[in-house]
Amino acid sequence: CSSDLVVFDLGNVLVRFSPDFFLNKIFTDQKVIEACKKLYFTDLWNQFDQGLVTKEDLIEIGLKTYPNYRLEFEKMFASWFAYVQPISSSMDVLETLKQRGVSIYFLSNIPKDCFDYFTKTYAWFKADKGVFSFAEKLCKPDLKIYQLLINRYQLNPEDCVFVDDRLENIEAAKQLGFSVVHCTDVTKLSEELYEKIK
Repeated sequence: CSSDLVVFDLGNVLVRFSPDFFLNKIFTDQKVIEACKKLYFTDLWNQFDQGLVTKEDLIEIGLKTYPNYRLEFEKMFASWFAYVQPISSSMDVLETLKQRGVSIYFLSNIPKDCFDYFTKTYAWFKADKGVFSFAEKLCKPDLKIYQLLINRYQLNPEDCVFVDDRLENIEAAKQLGFSVVHCTDVTKLSEELYEKIK
C-alpha cells in the first residue's frame, strides 16, 4: 500500500508523554508524586483529554482527598505540558515526510492546556490540520472521532497511514480502512512508516 498522507497520534509517537518523567521534574517529594499519580492518571485524565473537566475541576477533586496539596496541584497543572517534549527521531521523520510532500494530520487525545502550549511553542504543530479530543468531547478509540477527521478533511482512509502507540486506537483505525503503524518503539518509526509510503 502506498500513501501520501499520514495521520499521527501525538503522545509517545511525536512527543513524550510520561507522568513519571514530568512529576519527577516538577516535584522532589515522593509523597506528592504518588498522590498525583493515584489521583489523576486514571479515568480522570481521560475526562481531562475529553474536555469534560478543567484543570480547576481537577484541583478541586484532588483537594477532597489531599486538602493540604493545593499549591502542589496548582504547580503541576500550571507546568506539566512543558515536559511533554518532542521526540527528536520523530521530528526527523516529520521533516522527511514534509520534504517528500506527504500531507500530515493529527488525531490526538489531548487536553486544552497542552494543545494551547503546543500551538504557541512548536512550529511543526499545525492546529488546523487535525482533530483533538478536548474540542470534540470525544476520545480515541471512539470511531466517531476518526469519522470527524475523515469528514472534516475529506480523507479516504485507504489513502492514509494512521500511526498510534495504543493498540485499541490502531484497531479502531483498521476497522475504518486505514493502513496502520503501531508505534511501540519510536526508534523504529521511520523504517515502519517509510515502508508504507513508498
